[in-house]
Amino acid sequence: MVGLILLLALVSASDKLYYPGMQGYFDQSCFQTLLQEYIPHKLNSIADHPPKEISITTSFLGTKMHFTFFNIEFHNFTLTPSQVSTSFETKNSKIITTLKSTSLWVSGNFTLKWFGNYEGYVSVQLLDSNITMPLAIDTSLNKIVLLLYPFTITPTYFNYVFKSNNRFLTSLKWLEYIWPVEWVMKEFVLRSFTRAVIKLNPSISYFFNELTYYQEFGTKDLALDYRVISLGVHNNSYVQAGVSGQVLVPSLKYASSPYALNETIPWTSTGPFRLQITDYFFNTFLWGLSTAGYLNNTYKTLMFNNVTFPLTTLSLRMVIPQLYETFGANGNISFTLVTKEFPMANTINGGLQVSATEICTVLVTTSEGVYEAFTFSFDMTTKILGVLENLNTGVFLNYKIGINETVLSNYYMYPGGTVQNIDISTIASAVQWGLTSFFEYYLPLFGQYSIKLPLPETMSIQDPKISVYNRAIEITGVPSFKY
Repeated sequence: MVGLILLLALVSASDKLYYPGMQGYFDQSCFQTLLQEYIPHKLNSIADHPPKEISITTSFLGTKMHFTFFNIEFHNFTLTPSQVSTSFETKNSKIITTLKSTSLWVSGNFTLKWFGNYEGYVSVQLLDSNITMPLAIDTSLNKIVLLLYPFTITPTYFNYVFKSNNRFLTSLKWLEYIWPVEWVMKEFVLRSFTRAVIKLNPSISYFFNELTYYQEFGTKDLALDYRVISLGVHNNSYVQAGVSGQVLVPSLKYASSPYALNETIPWTSTGPFRLQITDYFFNTFLWGLSTAGYLNNTYKTLMFNNVTFPLTTLSLRMVIPQLYETFGANGNISFTLVTKEFPMANTINGGLQVSATEICTVLVTTSEGVYEAFTFSFDMTTKILGVLENLNTGVFLNYKIGINETVLSNYYMYPGGTVQNIDISTIASAVQWGLTSFFEYYLPLFGQYSIKLPLPETMSIQDPKISVYNRAIEITGVPSFKY
């Protein structure tokens, strides 16, 4: 395994150093796959999206000539995936797309203002050309933005037809070394093609604009924060993004978790695509669940073998007989469970371990009133298991609790309460008995058992692999794209 220590961070105005809770890695082959699929798919329809008008101004013998081209048409333009190649430049974080051995045939009408008003027709062919389209990637307001650099076209063969309603202008075609008609023709093709590409939505822009920067968990008071805090091309070979990677509570605008990530976590995996999720993300997830109150609940029924039945002194007489003995057969029981402080998540070799301390108050309601029977606490340690799923709406990390790997310990009975003669081992047996029902049907943490990853909806991961190690998990695989 090759470890890459990539220190990507953003320095704010207060000089506080922020580290990413998630990191994404895309090498050149990822973008090659993306662009080979997307660019021919889009640009082969370029004939249906010509620019309405192109204006060009040039100088001739100390005077200005103002051309306006319209009725622009692209003819017989086709592009195959093998003609598309990409390269990276670390300087200015550029992604450069080259369309190799491409032919462009563009025609249109024009008007010219130059000592009068003239009109005419042009037809230009650039054969066996290399078209270079540079894009620089950057961030603004924690989102990815693109800076489009000028396109260049380098043709092997160049032909054009220039006709005007003025014979003198038409004859000037043969004086191309005196007036810049050849430059005007090439510029006409270049600007027409550039305008059409922008109109069709550049492929890289389409890729990044689909990213989820902020997403709420349905109706829950929780939200994923995937704002980008660092982004760049490195070593002319890969793009790496640092993502905030935390969970927020929208109703508490200024609340933040007590956890901090004070360093970047080195990569442990290799591959063209990698996504690293640190324990910081999982801890803020648990903090959000706890702060929003989703881990504090009251349970009055129990699910067992897919059958729901009420919790009463009669139904639990074999589990907690002291309640039946104290309150009789008709008492309704409720368990109020509160998570003490915040649960902790630790990524360790082989899984994600979650630890929490739970405080449970048992209430019994009879015809005579509501009684606090007893209160106890216990520590819980469990393991979270995850699997990736490719859906039409994106890539999701599905997770569930490892019930068979859950350990309950350190039971403590608080003094006070109506029922005094309960042995703590009895409570331990009761909690263990209801554990499966508690996790599978009640704990709200598993009402939202799928996390959408910060990847575009058009992307899926083939042959995914999840590696878990100290302080982070990494997802690797071969990316593919659909349109």
